[in-house]
Amino acid sequence: MKKFTTLLFLIVITVYSFGQTASENITKKWSLSELEEFGEKFALAEEQKNDWITFTADNKYSGTLSSEAIEGTWSEKGGKIYLSKGAASVFNVNWIKVITLEANSLVITYQSEDLIKTTLYYIPAE
Repeated sequence: MKKFTTLLFLIVITVYSFGQTASENITKKWSLSELEEFGEKFALAEEQKNDWITFTADNKYSGTLSSEAIEGTWSEKGGKIYLSKGAASVFNVNWIKVITLEANSLVITYQSEDLIKTTLYYIPAE
């Protein structure tokens, strides 16, 4: 019985920690490090080298993508992060979502208005 109680306690702590980790991990400034289109990773173009995205604790995000403004809101459900595009974004996309979030890496994918899917790889900004 003691083993079962210990196991149950560890599962509860793990689930609780995971739920907290997503929100805590995303709320920072991220710098774009590489991108992928059509299954191939590419070096950043000159206008992308200073691209960034910042997620704030009040569930908003903003940044630049190909030197164009992006903004919107984010939410967490079940340990996953969901993004909504803001009306003031200059950079228009059909949809945008977080694929992977870890303490030192963030992967976001989006579909452009011309139906091209792009994956963005971010690292924490220094």
